[in-house]
Amino acid sequence: MATIPRKYIRTEPPALLTEPLVVRLDRSALAQLNDYRQAQHAWLACTGDAAERNSLHKVMEGFGALLALDIANQAALQLREPPNWAADEQEQTSHIIAAAKAERLAAWEELCSKSVAADDLLNWNTQLMDEVGEMLYEKLINQEEADALLLRAEFRWTAENARPDEPTQ
Repeated sequence: MATIPRKYIRTEPPALLTEPLVVRLDRSALAQLNDYRQAQHAWLACTGDAAERNSLHKVMEGFGALLALDIANQAALQLREPPNWAADEQEQTSHIIAAAKAERLAAWEELCSKSVAADDLLNWNTQLMDEVGEMLYEKLINQEEADALLLRAEFRWTAENARPDEPTQ
């Protein structure tokens, strides 16, 4: 799954918390807390050289940072603070168009690959051509892609018309 690029949109730092706050740790946060605790133990119990201890310390700090981020996000939700991030609108639009294109092309492929009775071939071919025209009109595909799809549809039309169990038109 592709991720949509985001940009930081907060212009002011978050408010300082002055009152106690109860945050319930969900399964994800519990897993992160367990990872941190195990990494802390490994670091504190390490009898290896300085490089090994430093490596374990960095691992522990990484788990701690993930846990802190998770708790900060849960606190922000609880306090109903606005989000810190927004999807880049142009990238989000491109992502939406790509998803629509993939969905429509998959439907076209399914239609193109289905076996069709001889008396329904004309209707089937018209559906394929109309779908290509609609995708082109909606700018989901460009002219080159449309030409390639139409050529594939023509090959399928020829193959369907040349089946030995059906008379050739």
